[in-house]
Amino acid sequence: MKFLNFYTLTSKIFLAKNYVHLLVLVLVLIFTTSFVLNRLDIVLTGNDLIKEYQIHKIKSKEFKDVPTIFVGDSSCGNAINATYFSQLSKQKSVNLALTGSWGFAGSLGMIKQAIKHNPKIKNIIIIQTPDIWKRELPEQSFLELYEFPDIYNNLKWSTIFSYYFNPKEFFWNIQQSFQEQNINDMIDYENDYVVQKKKKYSNNQKHIYAHQSLNTVQVNKAKIKELTMLNNYCKSESLNCIFLKGPLHKKITDSSMIHLNKIDSLLKTQNELIYFKNNFSYENECIGDSLDHIDTKCKKEVTLEYFNIVKNKLISDTHI
Repeated sequence: MKFLNFYTLTSKIFLAKNYVHLLVLVLVLIFTTSFVLNRLDIVLTGNDLIKEYQIHKIKSKEFKDVPTIFVGDSSCGNAINATYFSQLSKQKSVNLALTGSWGFAGSLGMIKQAIKHNPKIKNIIIIQTPDIWKRELPEQSFLELYEFPDIYNNLKWSTIFSYYFNPKEFFWNIQQSFQEQNINDMIDYENDYVVQKKKKYSNNQKHIYAHQSLNTVQVNKAKIKELTMLNNYCKSESLNCIFLKGPLHKKITDSSMIHLNKIDSLLKTQNELIYFKNNFSYENECIGDSLDHIDTKCKKEVTLEYFNIVKNKLISDTHI
């Protein structure tokens, strides 16, 4: 009887150890696979796509001769025709705009990526929507665009670990494989940015409401931190950084002057950024699928307006 009890106890211990070993093995496999999927950097979202599209430009051979770049969010991507700006300025320019969720940190990340591949860049034009100031710190920007020392200095270890070893990578990749639309179809190559939706203000399928205003926007402290980082980098690298507001629907501009003036005051404190206070406002016929998106038919017109403001601050180059 004692032998039977000993055998039963031994068997339970053995099974328990095997269960623990199996559990550890499964966890190691899950985290290892999650890390591999993360490092493969498979395009799963629109944010992934626009980042890949813009990074591809930076890594091209032609980019080494580019003296002027644009960075910013979708207000910049939809407003600036880089080919036309090149003709106007008589020097090559490239639009590297991401989206608003990448924040100022995303713009700085793109600048760093660009400088790494082309240290001869002379002009950096930053265009950000006035709506961006309320948004949280974009951790994704640090994790996907910065070198590890910068990631470590700006994010918690728990955030870094959960990004590199996130089991949700499985589900995201599986979900993407069942999507009907090819995500690559989201790029409008003719207009050099993301495809706009069919419903636009310009075709009267979207409408302005009386209560829409940016005056209630509270400036997030994270944005001050990001802006200071951007300012300091321009100083440390002796870059010609020019900052402008993104375009807005005229009715929103007219009803948001308190917020727009607040932006002017905040930008005055960043003495390494050449800042223009101009507000870029447009009527319905030139507004696309969002209040800060220029319709593609007006892109050259808006590009010309931005050029006329910054042209005297551009450092010239002989290449085009």
